[in-house]
Amino acid sequence: SNNKKVQFLVKKYDNDFCIFLHGASKGKETAVLTIPGLNGRELYVFRTKRKIKAKNNKFKDSFTNFDARIYTTCKNDFGLKTLDEVEAQIAAVHAKRKKHGNLAYQRYEHEKLKISASSNKFAYRRNDQTLFHVTDGVCKGEVAPQSHGCGGYLVWQSKIVKPQTPEWLELTFPAPVKASKIVVYGAENTLCDYELQAFVNGAWKKLGEVKDAKDDFREITFPMVKSAKFRIFITKINGDRVKLHEIEIY
Repeated sequence: SNNKKVQFLVKKYDNDFCIFLHGASKGKETAVLTIPGLNGRELYVFRTKRKIKAKNNKFKDSFTNFDARIYTTCKNDFGLKTLDEVEAQIAAVHAKRKKHGNLAYQRYEHEKLKISASSNKFAYRRNDQTLFHVTDGVCKGEVAPQSHGCGGYLVWQSKIVKPQTPEWLELTFPAPVKASKIVVYGAENTLCDYELQAFVNGAWKKLGEVKDAKDDFREITFPMVKSAKFRIFITKINGDRVKLHEIEIY
């Protein structure tokens, strides 16, 4: 490779080559690969409909934002879906999670709003790490015990607290929005007493209140309010920490 930021591994099986390439930077990287014995053969790019013709044992390609690709001279049909087909499948799953009118839904972190919390079990590098999952449309399921490497869904988990210690989660929009309903999806029945609030005229205004909750789902309606900040303010929990799947704002 004539570019150190494009890393590679080449394997040969019988008379066919299998080439793994990785662009090791966020920017655009172009590289010319020289592979003895490749000659002028045609390379098929896995999971795309692209072909590249080698010349004099060389071929050229470009990579952006840590792209990784596999190339082969083998003409077998491996039955793999193209990347575009896979992306379409993923988009379809996310489309089902997005509920009509939910102002708080976001597929990606910081896509629409910022989220902060009084404490966060998973704040290893940033205080808001993993918090965007309370707006990703996943409202139920087994709670993941760790932020990565284990099964289950990521939810907001506060640090270990006493049952009477207030905990809060705040959603901040880039500009004020109008809302008249908030839906709360708790996890593992940890929510007991809490308020839904909006920041109006320099102070937090109570929109609704829940006492002695016995389930994880609550839908609270209130007169239309305009604000850029909303939060759930929890004054009593069941167990040793808050666990919250999702908050929707309508």
